[in-house]
Amino acid sequence: MSTVLSFYIGRNFLTCFISVLAVFLSLIFLFDIIELLRLASSRDELGIGLILKMSLLKLPFLGQQAFPFAVLFGSMIAFLRMTRNHELVVARASGISAWQFLLPVLGLALILGTLQITVLNPLASALKSKFDHLNAIHIKGQTNLLALSPNGLWLRETNKQNQSVIHSTTLNLSKNSIKLKDVTIFSYQGSNKYRQRLSAIKAELEDGFWLLSDVWIHERDKELPMHKKE
Repeated sequence: MSTVLSFYIGRNFLTCFISVLAVFLSLIFLFDIIELLRLASSRDELGIGLILKMSLLKLPFLGQQAFPFAVLFGSMIAFLRMTRNHELVVARASGISAWQFLLPVLGLALILGTLQITVLNPLASALKSKFDHLNAIHIKGQTNLLALSPNGLWLRETNKQNQSVIHSTTLNLSKNSIKLKDVTIFSYQGSNKYRQRLSAIKAELEDGFWLLSDVWIHERDKELPMHKKE
């Protein structure tokens, strides 16, 4: 197959792909704005400018989900247009096989997929993090970003001999105290030797230490590893 025909098929595919992707992104953007307006209806401080900014920050992340469908429908539309114009019929009559028609599209799809993974995905993740930041503050009303993670709060404390990894599902901050709920503490000797696990209903930061309440201790290499400490 000639280079001119390959370029022509590839150009038709790219045109249809961009058109389909633009339609998908427009619909996603529209529905996302409607959803954000619904969530922000009870907050007077949220203006339309901030809503548009949040939706734009989230758009690349949502657009990635529409990317494969844009490739699929873009290629279908491109070949359908060429069939209606009898261009594929003429090409087949000249001895060009169906696989040769597909080569330019497959090559461009591979390039687009590589660009999505290497360029679009990191960019979308970074913008999604900014959206999550604004969403937590302006929509959910969170005042501290440590509570943003859906898996809870993770902390790490180290000294010369030991280290501890602290996990909590809830963080409560006030002017004079820091409180955690549903706390699990993994204690290690050195950097990786597991010693014990402590599970507590709550913990409060005192002067240089955590004050735990209703503690269960699971110690390594004990006949009765689980015991409760009041």
